[in-house]
Amino acid sequence: MALEDDSHGEKLPLLFEKHVSQPVATAKAAYCDLYDLIAVINLTTDDVAVYRAANGQLAFTAKYPDQYEESKPQSVSWKADGSLLGVSWDDGTCCLYSGEDGKLVSRIAPSAESKDADWRLDLASALAPVADESTDGKQAPSCLAWTDHQRSGGLPLPPLRREEKFGDELSTETWFNSIDSQSGTELGKMASGSSEGLQALVDSVTTLDVTTVLPGLSALPAHGMRSTPDAAKFNTQSGVDNAFKTTASVSDAVDVLLVCGSSQHADIYLDDTVKVGSISLDTSGTFHASHPHCSTQAVLSRPDDGAVCNLHFIDLPLDTLGGSLLHVIATNTKRMQSLVAYVTQTVRCIQHDFTTGQQLPTRLLNGFTEELREKDESDPFTSLYELLMTARFTPTVEEWLTDIIKDTQRKRWEESIVNLYDHIQNHIFMHLLPALNRMSIAASTLRGFAELHEGTTTFDMPATLLVELEDNVDALRLAAERAQLIVIAEQRQFRAFIKWLRVMIDVASAGPGSKSAIETEQRETPNVDVNLTGAYIKLTMRKSKLFPYIEQLPEMKGGLDSERFFDHPVVRSLNRENTVASLQQKNSTSKATPDFDEGTLSNATAALNLPALTARLVAQVRLCLDKITAWQQRLLSRQASSGSPPVEMTLNPTATLLDMKMYPSSAVRQDDGSIAQMLFSAPGGSDDSKIDFFRVDSSSGAMEEYRSEISFNAATVLHAQMVSVSTCFVLVQVLETSPADASCELLCCRLENEGPKQHGSWSKHLKHSFSTPPQAAFTPKHFVVGGRPGKQVVVVFGGDGRSWRVLDLTDYDAATPIRRGKERSGDQMTF
Repeated sequence: MALEDDSHGEKLPLLFEKHVSQPVATAKAAYCDLYDLIAVINLTTDDVAVYRAANGQLAFTAKYPDQYEESKPQSVSWKADGSLLGVSWDDGTCCLYSGEDGKLVSRIAPSAESKDADWRLDLASALAPVADESTDGKQAPSCLAWTDHQRSGGLPLPPLRREEKFGDELSTETWFNSIDSQSGTELGKMASGSSEGLQALVDSVTTLDVTTVLPGLSALPAHGMRSTPDAAKFNTQSGVDNAFKTTASVSDAVDVLLVCGSSQHADIYLDDTVKVGSISLDTSGTFHASHPHCSTQAVLSRPDDGAVCNLHFIDLPLDTLGGSLLHVIATNTKRMQSLVAYVTQTVRCIQHDFTTGQQLPTRLLNGFTEELREKDESDPFTSLYELLMTARFTPTVEEWLTDIIKDTQRKRWEESIVNLYDHIQNHIFMHLLPALNRMSIAASTLRGFAELHEGTTTFDMPATLLVELEDNVDALRLAAERAQLIVIAEQRQFRAFIKWLRVMIDVASAGPGSKSAIETEQRETPNVDVNLTGAYIKLTMRKSKLFPYIEQLPEMKGGLDSERFFDHPVVRSLNRENTVASLQQKNSTSKATPDFDEGTLSNATAALNLPALTARLVAQVRLCLDKITAWQQRLLSRQASSGSPPVEMTLNPTATLLDMKMYPSSAVRQDDGSIAQMLFSAPGGSDDSKIDFFRVDSSSGAMEEYRSEISFNAATVLHAQMVSVSTCFVLVQVLETSPADASCELLCCRLENEGPKQHGSWSKHLKHSFSTPPQAAFTPKHFVVGGRPGKQVVVVFGGDGRSWRVLDLTDYDAATPIRRGKERSGDQMTF
């Protein structure tokens, strides 16, 4: 373990020193406490690089999801468990990346970007909101933060052991014993019929997830298709697993993601992607603080002039949304969001594979058509059918087979069409149908809750919307199953055709009527299925029966608002009843079916069109999610209206917020509540500076009695960060008389002698000193304290933005007095 090579001052062990070739935004660095990862914004490449603090190795790079667009990262933030890295971009996009490999997990946007006119009739960015044109699309989130709230009360649901979860039978006795094995103190209460035990049993039954016994969804191979940013996460199996990963049971912890945009709104998300609602702010929020044991969130907003800061306390009604109801709604809402994106991408892949698979055969047949037209002969389909029936070669057909097709083009033709059918069949059987089954389960689960709580405020969601959603899922499933049968039938026809075509090429190459040709015909003809080959040439080769299922309907293009979308004549006809009637019409030998009203459709196959049904499904899911969000928004609005007004803080216009933290009130006094603490830097006199310390009570909004100053003589404050309720680290640049003696020092400041009626005093202790003469290669400018108990570090960034040092804080002691070589042997030095 190396030490700094400075000439004086206390030393912290140097764990690692990193140098990079391109500058990073040091003031926006984020540290992952659990896995010791450092996320920094690269100012040259405009992406986020994540390094390991222990050895400086590059773990992964988080890039903007759309490689064809350009955007710059604005802020980064780690989730407490290190599973996700949040990055906000200047175009208003918030992306959540996997903390393991940097794969895109989710993409969200602030509420100001939502635009009601973006109800798409096609699958082009069907889920992506449209940016507000009045602001040139710039609604960049200025604050992105997580909090892991620990709900109080209630008996936690014990996790099932593996043999219990996947066993043949799970009895109530087994479940009861599992609780006993984990919480023996609660056994007596449960045995006596306590409400805690009954609630745990209700939670266990309510949160039973039948999808755990289903095989997991697989990745979607793009096959060269340009993927949308939201769908890129489905290209890898790890991305699919992360997208559909849900909590296994009810937990005392509730994950809350707060996104503050530049539109004076704070959006609240549960489980990272489930939007609960938004809360209005007077100005755009810039900083956020929270604590696992505080339901109150603190958001600091500051106008452009910087004269007055407003501190907002947001009380989330987590107890109201808590319990099994929160788990079921959040889990199934998140599942529906991911599934509808997965289904949309699957249908896009089907369209892409169908189009690209037909390019080569279409080009070959178009060239054959031109040759036949020049010689006033029939079309290629008639010519090939005549060849099948009569085995007589015309000069044009013989020339086309021997000079154009030959064995090379035939193999390419076979590969193209075989891949077309294989890919579409895999997409339907392995991706689309399993996803629709899960969609049905999620919709039916929410419908059950909606019907149970109908007419109450417990879950204010119309059950009819979920019934329509299930109807739409069934219609899409029926159309997909019919398309799969068509794929199987046409693939059999094509295999027979391509086998016959190979025989005809061999015969044409040997010369029709020759001995070799006759032997080839006698040997290969019995292996040719004439019926399947003729059906393929007469029908499928002209126009595949899949075309009506996959084509983009001319009427289904563009976007509408919500009211006009559902009034669209084609959209109105896309339901299960018309889908069943269309299938009956196709299966019937008659040309008309009495139960089918063709006047409701622009064409008879619209109710079987996969893209149209998917667009209808996307809109229906969005409508249901909007209704759920509106119900949760009312709870938030009711809580916000009963809360206290924002606290105004008058500051020096040049003051800069260095850090803000939230702590339970019990950390400083005996009561229940929460407090927000802030550190502001403000210039002092000519040769000194100071830090303003604020402590604001969320219940009373009292501020002045908890305000104090930390003064530094002959020093300039570079950065400060709180590490506990009464301790902060401060990086200062000491103003020396000689340039050769210039230095920066890392100080530990502790608030002491604090009482109910006195501010207390701040003691300062030197922890590390950096020699920074003019020729020094490393000049500290910013730092980040991170880690966990037993392994704490401080990452100090250089002023050039190309280097940083990781110092060990594991054994630091805030009570150690400042020492400055022989000059200060044991006295505490005051700045």
